[in-house]
Parts: sequence; structure tokens; C-alpha cells
Amino acid sequence: MRDGATLVRVSADSLSRSQMPFPEIDVPMVPLIFEEDVEDISADQNLLHTDGCHFFRIPIAESEDGRWLVNIDVGYRETSGECPCDGVNPIDFAMFGFEITVFDQHLGQMFQTMDPRQAKCGIPDEIRPLMIEIAKRCYLELVSISDPQYIYRFTWLEQPNENALKKHDSCTETLMQAGYSVLKEGTNKDGCKFWLLGKDDCDHSGLEQHQATEQLGVAL
Repeated sequence: MRDGATLVRVSADSLSRSQMPFPEIDVPMVPLIFEEDVEDISADQNLLHTDGCHFFRIPIAESEDGRWLVNIDVGYRETSGECPCDGVNPIDFAMFGFEITVFDQHLGQMFQTMDPRQAKCGIPDEIRPLMIEIAKRCYLELVSISDPQYIYRFTWLEQPNENALKKHDSCTETLMQAGYSVLKEGTNKDGCKFWLLGKDDCDHSGLEQHQATEQLGVAL
């Protein structure tokens, strides 16, 4: 990775959908991160906070002409008293995710996307496999910081293909190694795959809505 002093850091809303059209980058991109950097990646970063999100911003590539700086933002947003998916009672949970943020250093503009098809033009082919590895390393650090009872994740794409699901399954396995279990998974109304994980040492007996209904029936 480049010396941190040479990297441009920008503050903007993260883990949210940009209203600006994502740019089509047609110049060569130079990697700023390599495989040997990934293991200690989160230790080198400050946790950023904006608009209810907590995230690490990792610079991954810069265009040869110095205009485009590409980052991966990995973070979470805490939600209280809501149902992350059908069939569960309202809970407090953290929604984990990552997105690609592109900064136009000539015009001072920020672009963000969770769509891998849009982000492809800004990520050099040789470091593309590192994106999931970076996300996994950051997830472990974020879990230790936030310590949520429940974690909710979902795919950005509707009806994701097998390759995309393998990447998400890898992230889920990482969270399971950190002490979580998948309590519910399925497809939401938008056709996106989701996972709801719960902390292993917590009681989740009241999670399911039908359980609460059955208990009320017995009480009556």
C-alpha cells in the first residue's frame, strides 16, 4: 500500500446510494493495495462516522492521470426496533455491507455504488479478488468494535449468480467464525438474497413472530 500520507481521504456519506451517475473510467488504473497488505488492512485505518454509518475507507486504486481515486468502504449501520426481514419480531441489529466510492480529484466530486457492474471500471483486474478479502478483514474488526446481537446482510443484485453468492457465503462464514450463526436466510421482496445472523451466546428464542403468537395463545 502507498504511504498513508500520499493518499487523498475524503469525507462523505457512505453505505448509501449516490444520486449522481457513476462515472465511466476509461483510463488505466494503478493498484494502491496488494495481497500482502490485506491481513493487517483494518489496523491501518481510522473508523469513520457519517450519516449513521460507521466504516473503514480503504484506497484501492488511482488512475494514471491522477484524476480518479477509488476506495472500498466497509461498514455497518445500526438500526433499533425494526424487522430486518419477514417472519421476525422487531430487533436491534447492525446492517453490514460494503461499496465502492470514487472521488474525482479534479472536480471534487464523489460517486458511490454497491453495484459490482458499475464499479468494475475502477478496479484493476489483478486486485479484484482482494475486495472480498478486504471486506472480510474489516468485518472482523467491525464486529469487535460494535458487538451487535444481530447482523443483517443482503446482496445488492437481484437474483445473484453463483459466483456472487460464493463471495457472500465467504463473508457469512467469516462472521460465523467470529461467533455468529445464521438464523434466517432467504430472498426478500426485491429478489435479493439476505442473511440474518445472531450472536452465539445470546438467547434468540423470541426472534420468530410465530413463536410470540403461540406464546400469547397459551397465555390466553
